[in-house]
Amino acid sequence: MITERLSDATRAIIGAVAVLIAVLVGWLVRWDLVVHGDNKVLEEFIESRDPVTTVFMRSITLLLNPLYATVLAVFLGALVWWLTRSRWLGGYVVACVAGASAITHSLKLLVRRERPPLITQLTTEQDYSFPSGHTTAAAAFGVSLIIVVGAVVRSKRLCALTWLLGAAFVAAIAASRLYLGVHWFTDVASGFLIGSGSSLALSWMVTRAGVGAGGLPQEALARRGALARTTSM
Repeated sequence: MITERLSDATRAIIGAVAVLIAVLVGWLVRWDLVVHGDNKVLEEFIESRDPVTTVFMRSITLLLNPLYATVLAVFLGALVWWLTRSRWLGGYVVACVAGASAITHSLKLLVRRERPPLITQLTTEQDYSFPSGHTTAAAAFGVSLIIVVGAVVRSKRLCALTWLLGAAFVAAIAASRLYLGVHWFTDVASGFLIGSGSSLALSWMVTRAGVGAGGLPQEALARRGALARTTSM
């Protein structure tokens, strides 16, 4: 896996740069060139609407509203902890989503960008537009799970499948926000940068867990060894 070849420091730098780019975009969203580009992309999505796609987009966007995203983060973190017996790996997934969401909500209050016109929206949103919270959460989920699977699983096919599913999930959520007319393109692009950047910056937690024989984290192997010694006495 590509990220496994990078050091913790390199991943942290790449992640920080991604977040900083998103912050920079936030200061540029009112430039005429950016506004024109965002309008063109939104128009393309509006023109592509049809009843079947609308039902699908409305359904998948519900997955990552603030309440569901919080519940999903805790659930996936607990699931990873249970499957790997590693608090570091389980905590990593939760930390990625929580950290990325904190950055996103802070930027919403700082940038205060208005949503696309109500007439274009197929679902109503009340808060500020930049960056996209749904896309942020999707990217944090997708990238963190890709990194965890890449560290623990030895099957290249399973790792490749995780990459494919993760990318498809993030793309679907991002597209749904544009299709429903509740975000501009730069909102979802910056949300992706924040979510993926946070996951890269925090990936030292995966290294901290360590991975030993059979893809098990070192802390799980240590507990297994202690249990074996106890039962053999």
